[in-house]
Amino acid sequence: MSLARAAKFVLRTSAHQPSPWARTLATSSRAPSKTPFLTSRRVAGITLVSGALVGAALLAPHSVLYADADEPDGRARRNAQRTDPPLSALIRTYVVYSLCSIPALVDYSPTILSTLLAIPGVKQITETIVRYTFFNQFVGGDSAEEALPVLEQLRAQNKGAILVYSVEVDEQTPGNTKPMPLSAHKQIVDETLHCIDVAADFEEKHASPNGSKGTWVAIKLPAIDAFTVDMMREYNKLPSPPKRSWFSSRKSEEAAAVSIQPLIYNTFQGYLRRTPEYLAQSIADARAGGYALGVKLVRGAYHPHEIEVHKAATASRLEATAESPSGTHELSISPDNMPPVWLRKDDTDSCYNSSVQMLIRLIREDVDRCTKGAPGPTIGALFGTHNWDSANLIVDELVKQGLATPDPSGGVWISDAAMQRVAVSQLYGMSDALTDHMVDRTRCASPFVLKYLPYGSLAEVMPYLSRRAIENKSVLGDGGAASERKRAASAIMARLFGSSESP
Repeated sequence: MSLARAAKFVLRTSAHQPSPWARTLATSSRAPSKTPFLTSRRVAGITLVSGALVGAALLAPHSVLYADADEPDGRARRNAQRTDPPLSALIRTYVVYSLCSIPALVDYSPTILSTLLAIPGVKQITETIVRYTFFNQFVGGDSAEEALPVLEQLRAQNKGAILVYSVEVDEQTPGNTKPMPLSAHKQIVDETLHCIDVAADFEEKHASPNGSKGTWVAIKLPAIDAFTVDMMREYNKLPSPPKRSWFSSRKSEEAAAVSIQPLIYNTFQGYLRRTPEYLAQSIADARAGGYALGVKLVRGAYHPHEIEVHKAATASRLEATAESPSGTHELSISPDNMPPVWLRKDDTDSCYNSSVQMLIRLIREDVDRCTKGAPGPTIGALFGTHNWDSANLIVDELVKQGLATPDPSGGVWISDAAMQRVAVSQLYGMSDALTDHMVDRTRCASPFVLKYLPYGSLAEVMPYLSRRAIENKSVLGDGGAASERKRAASAIMARLFGSSESP
């Protein structure tokens, strides 16, 4: 039983008790359930992205607003409270990114780790080194509770978080012939529900009444595009347009006040050649089906892998065609002679940025329709990017579409309508300079910028750490790891000697 099926089973058989202030996931299943999947104290929105199920906590209308007390309009200051990281954290960052700057070490890191962890005595030393370097750099803690101080620290800087129990599940891994036992699936589902509870309690403490989403939850699942679409059709379903009558107007307004959509998001990767067409088809399907479309737009971090897999699949297909008409199983997502990804990075950048512009234009149109009484929001976008040009483009497009307003000091006020529909994210432990820049540039009542924050025991997240080292090469781009190392070195020199020079 795959994790996707297990999660689907839990979702479909879960009952819930409606809360006066929070929308929970409804169920059409006739089967009774002993325990609600999403109760009023759990995260009420679930965002499903290709490989991750992400949810935003619904907000109580009378919950505490996170903002500086002396702001008359209830908005946070541009420069949120930010404390300098301790010297030990700067040294750790320097060491981690120095290692990530060595291509051969990064490429062979999974093999190196598996070898060292198999040697008694060396295993314990290796785990200690990994914990005090890569683990502390990229992971929030061993448990959801241990990640709470990181959540508090991020929120104090007006940054949100996407909390994720980061256990790696991939039953299609080459050489993996043993299916994951059902008990392991149950453990993942149980921990995910606990993660949702922890995140919901945290968000209830800090939430904003403007409908924005400051704390999200991600559930790692493999290859679930079709499952995601099914979830959107069921849980992102939009209400029927309100009837225009004196008797129904007040009820419609009250219903709209607690309606937060979309709840489910799907991932679209800018480095895939199919993305423009797939995104257009998804938009059309959502409109025809009457549900809100949630889009998580990322560039993608597996370009070399996709190229190699496609080459191997093409060779296998040619060999199978010659030997047997039945063919063979392929891992590549593209049966074409061309690989599924763009061959040039410029094409990936162009695809990503044009998608940003289109989505924000559609969000502008959605805001206008909702202002006239149409149900919504009907579209939302979570932009995951470590690219400075793309991150600035997002804010510029919000301004261009009238969803954000520049102020004389150089900052940009993000409207409540945009906050309900748009967010930007980067990975925890990476691109902190970009994250700080986005927080400093934008003004908003609740976090507009999120950090993807994994947690789990060292043994559970070890595969994630190996993959993160490899992804650094793609996510940060050419010389990105070296740039992170230099920034850490500059901060260390400034802290010790009052100089910003770096080696």
